[in-house]
Amino acid sequence: MNKKLFLSAVSSEFESYRRLLAGDLKRPTLDVAVQEDFGVLDDTTLGKLDTYIRACNGVVHLIGKAKGEVPKPLAVEALKKTYPDLADRLPALAPLLAQPDPGFSYTQWEAYLALYHQRPIFFYVPADFSSRDTPPTPCHCTREARFVHDPAQELAQQQHYRRIADLCRDRGQFLNPERLSSAVLRDLVEILPSLEARIHVPPTKLRHSASKLIGREKELAMLDAAWESTCTHVVVIRGKGGEGKPRSSPPGWRKWR
Repeated sequence: MNKKLFLSAVSSEFESYRRLLAGDLKRPTLDVAVQEDFGVLDDTTLGKLDTYIRACNGVVHLIGKAKGEVPKPLAVEALKKTYPDLADRLPALAPLLAQPDPGFSYTQWEAYLALYHQRPIFFYVPADFSSRDTPPTPCHCTREARFVHDPAQELAQQQHYRRIADLCRDRGQFLNPERLSSAVLRDLVEILPSLEARIHVPPTKLRHSASKLIGREKELAMLDAAWESTCTHVVVIRGKGGEGKPRSSPPGWRKWR
């Protein structure tokens, strides 16, 4: 069964980072999922994210300055009913979960669900991110062209960072997509399936030689004589490709060869 990894990030801020990371993580036995894989955001999206994250082997979570889209209150209420012990298991969220709508975005929920289900979570922040309630800081890390800096969202992300940091370890900062990818590959070394050094070709894809050679009676007789001889120790068969050198031979010669 393939391992599963979820990449959690706000697309309007870090889509190119996530795209490079997904390519670098690509393996035949690893499934990498992102929020967009679950279709257009609607009342069922939060439940789909929960189902995947609950069964995955790890979550990579990027905390930037953008908060992202917020699910509708009905979807949040359904999730809270499914997991009535959310506040007990994640006490840092308790004050907000007591409200009808805690205001968490889909991307924030992805991290909280990973923590609730005790999935390994690896979270990173850009080098221009502040973890404290401070005035907006300039953006010097690359963002998507459609990214719009909103001070209110940056404040919400600072608070989100502290809730996460209370529950698991910060994996550090990144300057660009390449630096992020290198850090993730290093940190996930025990989760990622190893890349195969060899290419395994199914037997049905291999060509087979005929079990009996036709038109090579003279050559086969020579090989049989060499096999019986006590003086002959080496026989060299020379010929260009496709000229009919015996690739499959009589049983005795096969052993002798």
